[in-house]
Amino acid sequence: MKENNFTNIYFDESGNTGHNLTDSEQPVFVLASCNFDDEQSNELINIIQSNSTTEVHFKRLRKSTNGQDSIINLMSNHLINPNNVKISIFNKPFMVVSKIVDILIESQWHAEGRDLYKNGLNISYSNVFFIIFLNFFEKEHVDEMYMSFIKMIQKKTEEDISNFYSNIQGLYDKCSNVKLRDIISEIIRTRHIVRDVLYTVDKTALDPAIPALFSHSVLWGKVYQDGFNIIHDDSKAIESKKETFRLLMDKTQSEIELGYDKRRFALPLKAKELIFAKSEDHKQLQIADIISSSFAYWLNRIHYNKDKDSLFNKLNELNLQHLCEGGIAIWPSTDITPQELGLEFEGGLNLVNHVADFLNKARN
Repeated sequence: MKENNFTNIYFDESGNTGHNLTDSEQPVFVLASCNFDDEQSNELINIIQSNSTTEVHFKRLRKSTNGQDSIINLMSNHLINPNNVKISIFNKPFMVVSKIVDILIESQWHAEGRDLYKNGLNISYSNVFFIIFLNFFEKEHVDEMYMSFIKMIQKKTEEDISNFYSNIQGLYDKCSNVKLRDIISEIIRTRHIVRDVLYTVDKTALDPAIPALFSHSVLWGKVYQDGFNIIHDDSKAIESKKETFRLLMDKTQSEIELGYDKRRFALPLKAKELIFAKSEDHKQLQIADIISSSFAYWLNRIHYNKDKDSLFNKLNELNLQHLCEGGIAIWPSTDITPQELGLEFEGGLNLVNHVADFLNKARN
């Protein structure tokens, strides 16, 4: 059922632990969205439970052989394709690193009149830091630093600021490689601006649900340029930012394209409504749950050595990565140069100032 004359897009998450990005039990976050109409969703749900009206959930289905077979049959259905489904994946430890770069180093560069987003330098820095932290330091020390950064963003106290920079300094002191020390010093030198930066940073800045929803809104806006509705499974994080998303949909402003390279996007967002709903009321949300949870289950076992059971083996045969086409992937790689990243600068507008300007105009 449509809320108005626009297509409904249905969203559900898996692995959302909020700002707790160091949760070893759930190191991956996934957002799935789909545009299935009632006929298509009935076809897919009938794969799971042809003779029952009970709400379906991945967690219940995966516990039995028949349930696992139903998951695989749904995930391999012809309707599960990039035209109907969008996926975003987040490696949570890597997201901590990317937020250190985006919140601290980008702010330092911006104050110096430099643009960290050109040529994908923010992603390059994130990959370099992640590689260094993963390979040159003990995990417990890196995890302690990650947790102190998260706490600093959440609490913003002098004690928390001191703890974070003390942990970074500790890693610097343990490192004998001069080049690596120079790289780590990029974080250390943000110490003098951190109070001003924290004043502007919202506590939800570390929640992957928010950039994931924004990314999907951009993707679906390219498909439904006249508009669409967001039907999102109940989410406290998204609900807390509902007003911001409403402002980003401000249709009274002229369209403006922001960002660089393949990361460009247009404001206002094409979404018309952001509506929260219960999965029991929408079969499409139940399908999105199975899709997002299947991805999280698969990724956790590929990258974090969790038990590779029969369900994983079956999912691993489905070529799931093709569903990630065009979606956001906050995921580490060894790509460093603009050429390797595919992010060579070809013009564009820096998004930091222009998004703020757009929001301010929308408020007035």
